[in-house]
Amino acid sequence: DYVVALDDDDDDTRLVFELCGNAATPPSCARTNGTRGETLAGPAAAFALRRRGSDGVQPECARVAGSAYDENTATAALLEDNNVAGGAADNPAAGVRLDYRAGGNSCGEGSSYFSLLILVACDPAAGSVPQLVAAKRLGECAAELRYRAAAACPL
Repeated sequence: DYVVALDDDDDDTRLVFELCGNAATPPSCARTNGTRGETLAGPAAAFALRRRGSDGVQPECARVAGSAYDENTATAALLEDNNVAGGAADNPAAGVRLDYRAGGNSCGEGSSYFSLLILVACDPAAGSVPQLVAAKRLGECAAELRYRAAAACPL
């Protein structure tokens, strides 16, 4: 599993996820509650752990998405790169995109749910372990992670 802290975050959020499957469930995340009161259990592609919860003291955990093996939860696609020779979108040489957007806990006001976008750019020099380039929060309920990895390159 990967663990990434969001730098621009004031509630010490850490994301726990797996690039090619479900994350191991952290002990404090066996059952998670959303802002609308739903309780979820079972496998998840990613978890968001906040060191300080809504009460300001107790840690909180939320499922960012449901199972990575559920096509309604997770999508994978080629990374769009308009800077590659020819300007083609969806160029297999650019890398891959993992989008976790459904099946997780509700978040914030209204009908929002947690989401996580992971972009893994092809970099033959990156070695066998993906290298984190950027981690940023995209509003209250979303985050984007950017990696470089040789494994994202075509064979």
